[in-house]
Amino acid sequence: MEHPSEIVPQAPPAPAPVTRPCERRTLLFVAVNCRSTQTEADNLTLTQRHATLVRDMLAKLKVGEEIGRFGESFFIQFNQSTIALRFALQLQVNIRALAEEIHQPVFEQISLDFVDVPMAEDGSSGDMAEAYQKHTPVCRALAGFTQGKQILLTRPIFDELRLAIKKEDLKPFGVFVWFNHGPCDIAGVETPADVCEIREGADGADQRPTGLQRAPARGPEDETAVWGWRPGPGAAIPGTRFTLEEKLADGRFGEEWSGGEPNVKEKRLFRFCVRKDWISQIKEHEAVLQTVRKKAGQTPNLLAIQGLSLDQPPYYFLTELFEGKDLLTWAKQRGGAQGIPFPARLEIIAQAATGLAAAHEGRILHRCLRPENILVAGSGMTPKDVQVKLAYFGVGHVALIPREEAGAPHEAPPVPAGETPPPSIEDMYKAPEVIAGQEPNVKSEVYSLAVILCQLILGNLSEPLTSKRMAEIVTVLKRDGLASLFAADPQARADGVSRVAGDLRAAIKEREARVTAQGPTSRREMIQRVVMISLSVVALLVIAIFGPKYLRRRLQQATDKDAKKKPGERGKTPDSKEEAASLTSEESRGGKTDSGEEEDTTSGSRTRSRPAGAVREKKKEESKESAQSFFNLVVLPIALVIILGTVVQQFGPKIKKLLFKPPPPPPPEA
Repeated sequence: MEHPSEIVPQAPPAPAPVTRPCERRTLLFVAVNCRSTQTEADNLTLTQRHATLVRDMLAKLKVGEEIGRFGESFFIQFNQSTIALRFALQLQVNIRALAEEIHQPVFEQISLDFVDVPMAEDGSSGDMAEAYQKHTPVCRALAGFTQGKQILLTRPIFDELRLAIKKEDLKPFGVFVWFNHGPCDIAGVETPADVCEIREGADGADQRPTGLQRAPARGPEDETAVWGWRPGPGAAIPGTRFTLEEKLADGRFGEEWSGGEPNVKEKRLFRFCVRKDWISQIKEHEAVLQTVRKKAGQTPNLLAIQGLSLDQPPYYFLTELFEGKDLLTWAKQRGGAQGIPFPARLEIIAQAATGLAAAHEGRILHRCLRPENILVAGSGMTPKDVQVKLAYFGVGHVALIPREEAGAPHEAPPVPAGETPPPSIEDMYKAPEVIAGQEPNVKSEVYSLAVILCQLILGNLSEPLTSKRMAEIVTVLKRDGLASLFAADPQARADGVSRVAGDLRAAIKEREARVTAQGPTSRREMIQRVVMISLSVVALLVIAIFGPKYLRRRLQQATDKDAKKKPGERGKTPDSKEEAASLTSEESRGGKTDSGEEEDTTSGSRTRSRPAGAVREKKKEESKESAQSFFNLVVLPIALVIILGTVVQQFGPKIKKLLFKPPPPPPPEA
């Protein structure tokens, strides 16, 4: 009998599950099917031949591993999804050859799915049986819906294959069409799964496999999604002659693919959209896109729009294939905006202003002018090595990809006292009057262009601009005549971007002229500096080598003199000149003997005097003293003068700035 009042001890909380890294495998399910009625013996023979065919292919290609059987079907695992797909396509070719041999309509039922196998602590594969047990029902169920010449897949492996496999890999097997049928109910699986298809042939009609039922929408994205045909490598766009090559990126409105017409070298860029809500908004700007399409032929700084398909799926618009990247990505590849030479930064904005001016002449506003919509190509080392095109006219605000990843919002950095908070990412490029609620106009886009210019000048395209940071570059803008771009009052702002482009190019020419005029002087100064620095190095070496020797000798001489002076003989030591004179007189009247002593030639008697070696030592001392005097009077002063001149030449301007501070700059204009 239970007692409600009894206190039941609670079990301790379960420890948090330890997540281990997983190894991704591709699971391929393959079964054989025959449409005609055969005898039991024929079916058995067909099953045996099918099993032999599959195992012979595995043994020959050595790319997969059989991990199980389910009746006449196989479960095969592969390390790469691309290898699994090529194996499946080759198996279909071999089965067709078998069908021709036995004169029966035999076809393969194939499905693919990803399996994440957790790795053990020692780095080996973990429990594979448990991992495969979750996916085998999906593969069996999907394969049952196939009708031949098609492969059914789950969404993750479908997206990976469209990105990883190449058109050349599929060419030996024919032409294929890619479909995403959306969430579908699968027998034996609790939750709906996105079912995708690779179908042989060029028919792009959206035909779900027989018996496959679409599940209810799981959220707003499923409700607005356009299911059916999807771009893929080697796929032909329905109703056109265009064939796709490879996926380039996930763009603003969907996927971006390169492609073109057969036997035409020129490649184009296809921007696909698979959301109905985005399509409705893009259609509102169709007239804008058509006008840009006309204007693009008149200026090289607009991305040429070559076609639109917004009436029926697949929805896309066709543009020229420009090899450039958006300004953020292009600058990041070069170490940031600070790594781009200053004239090249001005040239980027000048070309963007030229393209924007052409659009304004056609009464078109961009409405979303920001670095992501400015495409740049070239090395960027000089203004001539930069090519800029504007993109996403009129529709850039339809779908903006957020910069921050999904999750908890990041805490904003504290704002210093007396400083206005930085604008949000969305409002950073908007003019003050647009933020206040007014409609955008030409002058508001001048302001947006000026914000990007200031970011380039500061060398950071991701930093929101505050009033303090904007004031830091007012001096630069005034010097180049561009300060009016940032005026908060629209009336004080520049009249149009055509004038902006002219001012920027004038600033570039002025800077190049200053560099050209200062070039020879700078080279002379460089040569002078090199010479002065070289002489300074030589002077320092002379002092370092001979200076210590000179000091040691002077100290040694002083010590020797003090040692020679005995207490009773101080003041009696003959002067060096008198001693030298006596030696000279003795040498003049005496001669050397065989023993090294001097002999008196007048009297013929041998007298003892100073040895001849002492005379030589005395002469050496005199030569050293003369060298020391030359070093003190000539070498040392010249070396000190050279070093002092080098210091003044190198650090003179800095010392002058410290002693004579320039007047403060005038306050920035409003």
